[in-house]
Amino acid sequence: MRSPTLRILPERCDGKMHCLRICPTQAIRIRGGKAVILEDRCVECGRCLQVCPHQAVVPQTEVFADLERLAYRVAVPAPSLFAQFPREYSPEEILQALSRIGFHEAVDTTQACEWVSWALREFLREYRGPKPLISSFCPVVVRLIQIRYPSLIDQLIPLKGPEEVAVEALRSKQGADSKRPRDFSAIYLTPCPARVPRPDEGGGENPVLAGAVSIRDLYNPLLTFLNHQPDAYRWPMPAMGRGLQWARRGGTGTALQGELWINASGINEVILVLEDIESGKLRDTDYVELWSCRGGCISGPLVVENFYLAYHKLMLLEQRKMQAPPLNMEQLRKWYQQGRFTVEHRPRAVAPPGTETDLAEAIARRRAREQAQSLFPMINCGLCGAPDCQTLADDVARGQAAVEYCVFHDRGHLQELKDIYRLPGRPEER
Repeated sequence: MRSPTLRILPERCDGKMHCLRICPTQAIRIRGGKAVILEDRCVECGRCLQVCPHQAVVPQTEVFADLERLAYRVAVPAPSLFAQFPREYSPEEILQALSRIGFHEAVDTTQACEWVSWALREFLREYRGPKPLISSFCPVVVRLIQIRYPSLIDQLIPLKGPEEVAVEALRSKQGADSKRPRDFSAIYLTPCPARVPRPDEGGGENPVLAGAVSIRDLYNPLLTFLNHQPDAYRWPMPAMGRGLQWARRGGTGTALQGELWINASGINEVILVLEDIESGKLRDTDYVELWSCRGGCISGPLVVENFYLAYHKLMLLEQRKMQAPPLNMEQLRKWYQQGRFTVEHRPRAVAPPGTETDLAEAIARRRAREQAQSLFPMINCGLCGAPDCQTLADDVARGQAAVEYCVFHDRGHLQELKDIYRLPGRPEER
């Protein structure tokens, strides 16, 4: 069973369907006046988290204050972290500050971003299969393909994300004289609930990342330290390179040379592009970069800063023309040949519960769906607890709902809803 990364707190939920209407994969239902997430359909995009006015949707990230239980903590920040703070604080200072607020040290993932961009270019140069290849660096996109576009799984780039590569590189540098223990805990500072590591999804007993803390949870203690740090703590660090661009759309392709590629962001735009790929419209394209969040990870559900302002800050950081140490091409080629950039397990198709296993069952379910749909008004009011009439018909055919959920078919259900939401009846009913 897949471990959920989003949870709904019933005591905060008012059942007013904000999340139901915005979910791009119809993974939310309202039952008994409370929202329920269908985990096998959820792609963890976090849209429900962003629109809930009562903060009833919460990510299953680590609580920053609870990290003290880990003996040696290494912060692994997403590049989007550096665009959340006032402009006077450089990425180098933010990295240094992390080692003063609860972490023993912090790793620069932007360098790993450059390494993976180089590996991406090498993979595209060698690849001879069906096109386009699709970026696998947004876990929401990967999950969406697993559920709705399984025929495209083999076109996902089989490369690890920069956060994994950065941690594995840190472990490989472990020397006998290092103060860092071999069993250190790498904690990802995440802009997105979908990036919470799961031991049950390929990580085994010793996952690369031990946990994740949301940028939102980390922001206040980190900003407080930055605002009050003595000048003595403003130590110089090696300047960062182009890897910062991974925080925004277009960032993964910075090392590409001559390849035909496109990028898209926002879950609805991503779905349109995937539809085009599945229909064969983009077969002459070499590479497609996709991010579920608008503009890339910089607008993830767990960030703090306004999207437009954060995007502008990131552009200003890039204009500093930061120069990281030159890439060690000999080392990168060695790692690439050793398979250190390549994932061990490719994603697999995920069939929603109740998926038909044979033709006869599929035909019977289609007939049940059509019969149920004929009873509904098709106005998509949502009072049944499903996002639209067609989805309710599908739920009925799968045995997950009843025709009586429709208030036009059963007035008794309408009265139940009035009682749940404490709505008064008409004057003659009072």
